Amino acid sequence: MKSGYCYWSVCDGAYGAMMEYCIRSARQAGVFKEFHVLTDRPLEGCACYDAYQFEKEQGLFKLH
Repeated sequence: MKSGYCYWSVCDGAYGAMMEYCIRSARQAGVFKEFHVLTDRPLEGCACYDAYQFEKEQGLFKLH
């Protein structure tokens, strides 16, 4: 059985631009797996999903 995987993240605000940079950097390094991001706006290079509300404390994200 062939195993599959993807990358996922949660980001909003200025962190969205950092996620886009991360994806561009991965692509330049030859990583072409899927990126799925829960976010507050559309981002380039990935599948985006509405993050709705989430709490950010100490680098952890709690989705509601």
